[in-house]
Amino acid sequence: MALTAYQIAELIKMRGTGHSQAEIGARLGVSQQVVAYNLKKLRKEAEKKGPFAVFDDSLARAGFLPCTAHTYFDDMMWTYNDIFGVRRVIENGRK
Repeated sequence: MALTAYQIAELIKMRGTGHSQAEIGARLGVSQQVVAYNLKKLRKEAEKKGPFAVFDDSLARAGFLPCTAHTYFDDMMWTYNDIFGVRRVIENGRK
């Protein structure tokens, strides 16, 4: 199942802030397997383009600019610390 750009950005946000694949799937309305598959795709893309590029591209496709000091995303405000924490998750491929 293909996720929307917004769902990909939400997946990245939730994974970077410590949510399990099952929790992410429940929030997005998809199975844990769909979440795992999309995380794997993001890791492979990060190997080619770099984690920062994947993170920035994912947010940009969803209509958010990661270069701003605070990005409102859904009902949660992202700060630079959140953004760099999520980037580290992509870079390290945390499961």
